[in-house]
Amino acid sequence: MLNHPPRHFAASTAKLAVFVVLLILSADGFAFRHFTSMDSLPQKHAVVASRLCQDKKFDEAKVEVEQAIESDLEKSDPYTWYIRGYIFKELYKDNQGTDLSEGLRITAVQSFLKSQELSPTADKNNDAALGYLASTYFRDAINAASSLKSERDSSSFDLFDAYRNIQIAIGQDEKINSGYMELLQTRSRSLLNLLSSDQCNEVLFLHVKSSYEEILATNPTDCIALYNLAITYYNTAVFSNNATPDAGCYDTPERLSFLEQANQLLKKMEMNCEDKQSAYRALINVLRSLENHTEAEAYEGKLKLLTSVTGK
Repeated sequence: MLNHPPRHFAASTAKLAVFVVLLILSADGFAFRHFTSMDSLPQKHAVVASRLCQDKKFDEAKVEVEQAIESDLEKSDPYTWYIRGYIFKELYKDNQGTDLSEGLRITAVQSFLKSQELSPTADKNNDAALGYLASTYFRDAINAASSLKSERDSSSFDLFDAYRNIQIAIGQDEKINSGYMELLQTRSRSLLNLLSSDQCNEVLFLHVKSSYEEILATNPTDCIALYNLAITYYNTAVFSNNATPDAGCYDTPERLSFLEQANQLLKKMEMNCEDKQSAYRALINVLRSLENHTEAEAYEGKLKLLTSVTGK
């Protein structure tokens, strides 16, 4: 015959069973609440993306962060947009020189600016990343100006505008003016090179002229601009003439006007710049072309005296 457990043991067992069930339900309830809270944590996808970035898995990180910006819980968090900017910045670095690079760079900039907009008092990570991207725009602007093929090409200015906008956004606008002067100098040299092989191109001549005039409007004693603009006037007056006065691209009054402009610019250079020799040599040629031989001889004397002192 089977022995039944005592009544009090059965009761105790029943109580234990109830306790175990309650414990399981309680544990399930904790697990559910914990799972729910993880789902609702801001930056969940962004954090995963960040971890992928540590392993340089930027393509996978991009997938995660694109989900983050579609999430109502993450799209308003500045960290989400910072991580997105970082990912696209790194993808841009990996894809420079390809058709993808510009789109990646634009997205990186927009993402960092969005992060900054959502948290204006955040740390300087955004500024550092944006500063790097600004430097790439400036580099590309200078390169575009250096390799100019036509006066109609405005890509260097477009790239510089992107640089300028970022610098303003991160409070570094004190660098903009000097950067713009460097861009103008570089672009002016390229235009001057183009003009040297096409002296009768009036449109190109006007672009060179206005470019150097813009530099001089900011810095009236810029020695490079004074010299190069003077040489532009001189070359246009003399070498565009094809050695036959009646066959030149410009008529005589215009050529004389160009020579006089060159004369004035070089004398301003003489007064304000250390490179007197270049000014004197150019002035001698300009004054000879103006048939002002007496003054030309005076400058020849100045040049000889300076050469004897400097030994150059």
